[in-house]
Amino acid sequence: LDYNQDGQIDIIIGNERGKWHLFKNTTPTNNMAAYVVVKIGASPSGNASSLGALVYVENCGQQQLKRVGTTGANYSLSHNHHIHFGVGDCNDPIKVKVTWSNGETKSQTLAIGKNKITIGTVQNRE
Repeated sequence: LDYNQDGQIDIIIGNERGKWHLFKNTTPTNNMAAYVVVKIGASPSGNASSLGALVYVENCGQQQLKRVGTTGANYSLSHNHHIHFGVGDCNDPIKVKVTWSNGETKSQTLAIGKNKITIGTVQNRE
């Protein structure tokens, strides 16, 4: 979770008693490696939400995969549709592919120097 969207991963912990703890990452930003945040919306047809979508990121010969949302105990469910990937020191364009739960896919390439991209239909609820 990057609650303040500064590119540094923060931690939030909750438990079954409803007590939540937020741990803000205060690492100096000059020590940060490159990252990309992919904001996932509904599928192009609108028939599938972002929950369960697979997000693939590829750059400099490296591939990463993450799924939107997690499940577990009721107090630990997650539906964070901002997916954070570390890309290290690579300066090549970043290829992003999303596969929604209904099988639809969409691919885009993130230009060099950009670190945020939105894929899919996003409603302005934030």
